[in-house]
Amino acid sequence: MLFLPTRHAGVPPMSADRFTDLVRITNAQREALLDRLDYGNREGGGGSNRRGERRIDYRRDRIPIVVEHPAGGVVRLLVCARNLSGGGMSFIHGGFVHCESSCKVVLFRNDGSPVVLTGTVRSCRNLQGQLHEIGVRFDHRIDLAQFVASDDAVAAGGGARSASDLCGVVLAAGFSELDRRLFEHVVRTTSIKLHFVANAGEVASVIADGFVDIVLLDVGIGDEKGWAGVRAIRDSDFEGPLVAVSSRRDHDRLAAARAVGADEVVEKPLDQAGILDLLMQMHTRAGATICSGPLLSGLEDRPDTVELLQHYVEQAHAAGETLLKGLHSRDMESVRETCLAIKGSAAGYGFPALSTAAAAALERLDECASVAAAAPAIRRLQLMCTAVALRGESCPTPASGDDQSNAA
Repeated sequence: MLFLPTRHAGVPPMSADRFTDLVRITNAQREALLDRLDYGNREGGGGSNRRGERRIDYRRDRIPIVVEHPAGGVVRLLVCARNLSGGGMSFIHGGFVHCESSCKVVLFRNDGSPVVLTGTVRSCRNLQGQLHEIGVRFDHRIDLAQFVASDDAVAAGGGARSASDLCGVVLAAGFSELDRRLFEHVVRTTSIKLHFVANAGEVASVIADGFVDIVLLDVGIGDEKGWAGVRAIRDSDFEGPLVAVSSRRDHDRLAAARAVGADEVVEKPLDQAGILDLLMQMHTRAGATICSGPLLSGLEDRPDTVELLQHYVEQAHAAGETLLKGLHSRDMESVRETCLAIKGSAAGYGFPALSTAAAAALERLDECASVAAAAPAIRRLQLMCTAVALRGESCPTPASGDDQSNAA
């Protein structure tokens, strides 16, 4: 159970079991709805992006929010976020919310730590049935770079994020030699390990040999043959972000791709900026982003703790390796025991953000009862374990899960 500390916004601790989820649609239905909204904005339809400040894609489910009605009464909800800006956000909720209602929403920073943001409901529009899109304006602006590891944060008014934030394993299938060279050039400044195979049929064997964060598949023109490849990858039990790259992209192809398990369809031609933007979005979704610098203990200034912290740094790195192995083997017991150990010990050694991230991973495991479904939170925790270090020491290269190189 995740309890959010009172220091973030002066609010009482909140636990997820006290919140009600009224967005009663499947993941596929939710993604299709958000896709339709995004297409409507591009074509001049309604939506929360029609304002002076650009909002960036921020699709997250089960976001806790407390809404206080202007006339009295409080409701605690789990909602689906749609997008985010420095000044506010929009989300999907299965009911009506009065404008001018005050609210508190819980978001997680890139380092896994939670923050409670206060704001006001500015809009509520019906989408279909009981589903509504709610627009919230924050009382205080946020730094987008703390929440989204993407160059979009710069375009939307947040701090900078560079390619060096990216790590993990990307498996690319079906791409030409020219495509391969372009991808290799783009990832040269990252910690991504990029591996190429000839087609979707070879993906399963690579996934069986080591943990993979993201799969990219060239589906040609986006016909039944291409969708069969997507289906085959999902049938191999890969549950991470899967992107179909096609020579064409429209609403029908996106719907067809979603139906067989793809998370996104990207249209060719791809340029370097487009590839980097895609990788940043998918790595954020997978949790495969590097912490900004080493993760240091708040106790390190005390001279009597040096030996104690040296031992804990070693233990944190070992825990990271255990988590990565558990992600690959989907060993629920091993992952859960490791998360519990980190949650219970890290704060005492001066790493409160690590305890918070472990609590978030545990909550996700309990909600999903699946290592694969909770993989982003676990992967984020694993990379934070890798980043634990003593001042003046460099943290080790983030564990990728195999020995593949960019020239594979």
